[in-house]
Amino acid sequence: ELVHKQASGTKSIGWVLPEELDLTSDTSAARLVKSNDWDLDVLSMSDNEMENTFEISLEQFNLLENHKIPSMTVQSFISKVKENYNPNPYHCFHHAFHVFHSVHCILRSKSIGFLDSYQVLSILVAAICHDIDHPGNNNAFEKETHSVLAIRYSDDSIL
Repeated sequence: ELVHKQASGTKSIGWVLPEELDLTSDTSAARLVKSNDWDLDVLSMSDNEMENTFEISLEQFNLLENHKIPSMTVQSFISKVKENYNPNPYHCFHHAFHVFHSVHCILRSKSIGFLDSYQVLSILVAAICHDIDHPGNNNAFEKETHSVLAIRYSDDSIL
């Protein structure tokens, strides 16, 4: 059983436990709901499946209801996030979703009770957005090529 500590004036996360969901179906939707499973094969997922799983993952924490976020807003947000990832071999939307999924699984652990819903939402948004517009190079490359980013950030913490 999960225990929640709640800061005064904040909303409880209100977990949706996977046991409460019907996962017996072999439909795509049933597979997506398994988003709290460490074995989710992110690399085999389509962009549409990742976008839908992002929303389902937020729903599992009751974040949409608690913060009155419409589904359309979530879909628009995740679509824009995906658009702003470059088609790099590593720092791409699949990588971002994999990081998001890993963070989601960690947050689903029993050790999460001390975070309120604002903190959980912030952590999940940071996870999915962490490499937006990453050029696919490392700091050394940016510095050696005197890239615009290296110049802008004075060769310090370029990426």
